[in-house]
Amino acid sequence: MNFATIKLDILRPVGTFDSLLLDATITWTLPPPQRGPLQTSDTSVRTTIQRVVNGSSEASLTWNFTLSGEILDRVTFEIDDTRIGKKTSSGIVSIDDKLNFREHFDISRSDPATLIIYNVTEVDEAVFLCDVETDQTRWKDNIKVQVVGKSMVKITAVCSCTARVVVLIVCLTNTFHVAVCLLSNRSRSRQNVVRTRKRHTRR
Repeated sequence: MNFATIKLDILRPVGTFDSLLLDATITWTLPPPQRGPLQTSDTSVRTTIQRVVNGSSEASLTWNFTLSGEILDRVTFEIDDTRIGKKTSSGIVSIDDKLNFREHFDISRSDPATLIIYNVTEVDEAVFLCDVETDQTRWKDNIKVQVVGKSMVKITAVCSCTARVVVLIVCLTNTFHVAVCLLSNRSRSRQNVVRTRKRHTRR
C-alpha cells in the first residue's frame, strides 16, 4: 500500500504585524494638555515647559500615559540626549553611574513615569526626555525645564559717602542683579522723626 505524503505549510497572513502596529496607540495624560491617542505613524515629539525653583531640595517631572494594543517594556529618561536611567515594567529602577546622576536624580517607584531632581541648580535648565518603550514601538515626550526664583546673598560693606557699615542684600535671578542698600542715613532719620511724632502725640 502506498501512502501519499502530505506537507502542510503554515503561513502568517500578510500584513498581520503591520495591523498590530496600527492598533497600538498612546495617550499622554501628563504633562498637560492631554495628547492623543497617537498612532505609530505619528513620530512627532512634543515639548512642554515646566518651571522649577532654583535651590529647591526636590522637584518632580511627571509624565503619565495610557497604552492600547501594546505592552509596556520600560521607561527611560534622558537629559539633553544623555541617559539618566530607566524603570522596567516590573518596577525595577536603575540610575546610570556617570557624572553625579545617582546623587542628583531618582525615578519614582510608584508613579508610571516621574523623574525626581534633587537640589535644583541652573545646570538643570535643560530638555528632559521620557522614552516609553513597548513590545510594538517607542514613544517620546519632552519637558523643557526653566529654573526660576532667586537666592539672597547678604554682604556687609562700608559706604564710602557715610563711612558707615551698611548691609547689601543682593537678589540673584536669571536675568538681573539688584542691590538694595539698607540702613542708610535717610532711612534712619525718617524712622527717628516718626518715633518722635508718635511719642509727642501720646502726650
